[in-house]
Amino acid sequence: MRNYRHIFGAMLIAAAAVLFMSVPAQAKTRYEIKTEKTYSILPGGEEFLDSTTVFSYNKKGLVTKESFKSGDIATVKTYAYNANDEVKKYLEKENGKETSRYDYTFNKNGDVTKSLHYENKKLVGKTIFKYNKKKLLSTTFYEGKKITSIETNTFDSKGRVKKAVTKDAKGKVISTSTITYKTSGSKITQQTVKTKDADGTSTVVYNYYSNGQIKSFTFKTKDGGSSAAYDKNGNKLKETYQSKNFKEVSTYKNGWIQKSEHTMDGKKSVYTYKYTLDAKTKQPKVQTQYDGKEAIRRTEYTYTVIK
Repeated sequence: MRNYRHIFGAMLIAAAAVLFMSVPAQAKTRYEIKTEKTYSILPGGEEFLDSTTVFSYNKKGLVTKESFKSGDIATVKTYAYNANDEVKKYLEKENGKETSRYDYTFNKNGDVTKSLHYENKKLVGKTIFKYNKKKLLSTTFYEGKKITSIETNTFDSKGRVKKAVTKDAKGKVISTSTITYKTSGSKITQQTVKTKDADGTSTVVYNYYSNGQIKSFTFKTKDGGSSAAYDKNGNKLKETYQSKNFKEVSTYKNGWIQKSEHTMDGKKSVYTYKYTLDAKTKQPKVQTQYDGKEAIRRTEYTYTVIK
């Protein structure tokens, strides 16, 4: 459903680090990654530093800063949050120069009402969200100051979005999504989104645990798709990506990748990962990636404690 993809897609651009650098395992005391150093390993065993990333957090464990350094490139991403812990501003700089920025405005219910996207300090995109109470009625997309498309939602008797129609600035329908649900009592156990647009038909199916945590999703198009499965704590178990000539299947344990199989034009490559645990945190302090029996990459981690 495009409006959800935009809301969460734009927010995830701004908050990607929040989701992906957190230590997967859930515990009373949380350990979040503080530094991450990645080294390439040459065939003879010689190593050289590829990149260093340093993360900063607020008291709630939300990422406030991500500093990445690789060679002559230094990228700094900063995140600011509102009282509801939603990203209200994302700023990215490369070698001290602003390259990207997102600003978000919310209503009193915590719903995003406007997002502004800047590239090199120039406004390149704007999105306006209109609501009736908690229902998202429409989403208007701008390129600069020009409207490019408007998406309008309709709802079922339970107030859930059942259809989303996107039209271009001239009123021509360019995308239609239908959304169906399966429930157990009052809880949604499955959500299916079917979208038709100029590229054909795509289908996304989300399955949920009884606690509301996502259990799995599958995304299918005429050219391929992707899927993932998670445990009840949100730790990834398996991930698959497939296109016409490529397939990747990765398996995880406690949210950490263990094995990844890549098949390109019928040729398969298998990568495995081994870990050395930190004695105090019991979290991986070293990850080593192998191509067959040969070590090709090593990543070192340090952690900060969030109580």
